[in-house]
Amino acid sequence: MQNQYVGTWIKGFYRVADYAIKADMIDDKVEAKLKVLAFWDKHGLEAALDYSQKSRRTLYHWKKRYRESGVQGLRGQSTAPHTRRKRCWSSLIIKQLRHWRSERPNLGKEQLHVLLKPWCAERQLACPSESAIGRLIKEAPDKMRVSPLGANRKPISEAKYHGVPRVIKRAVWVNVLA
Repeated sequence: MQNQYVGTWIKGFYRVADYAIKADMIDDKVEAKLKVLAFWDKHGLEAALDYSQKSRRTLYHWKKRYRESGVQGLRGQSTAPHTRRKRCWSSLIIKQLRHWRSERPNLGKEQLHVLLKPWCAERQLACPSESAIGRLIKEAPDKMRVSPLGANRKPISEAKYHGVPRVIKRAVWVNVLA
């Protein structure tokens, strides 16, 4: 018998179906939290603290989240920070890096670091490390290049070199018998 796929013509159908399946599934961690909360209701707070090896504050937090949004509230959430550190180097340093990269596009982060160290010392600026210079180059929208990047991620040169033009030699027929 042939399989019939129901939502193949509906855009986003399977993504929504996956969300529905995940909503019904209970994760192992969520299940453990539910067991601790049930144990708390049955035996009291002190016994639940001994049973779960978690702090009192954590148990109250779980209970609050379970009351507010049910099982979905006990799911793990992202632990990424809300505000992340941003690189803040002097615009003079970035301008100088761009200048050197425009003059000599093949200068890498190591060579730029060697050039930048005395330059920063003259101006009493903090010098970025090699890896920081690499990240500054990577962050720049044009990668601090003179020519833009092509589809194969190599710089497109303005005038392409096609080699030496080929000279076609014609055979000259000479009448030997004459």
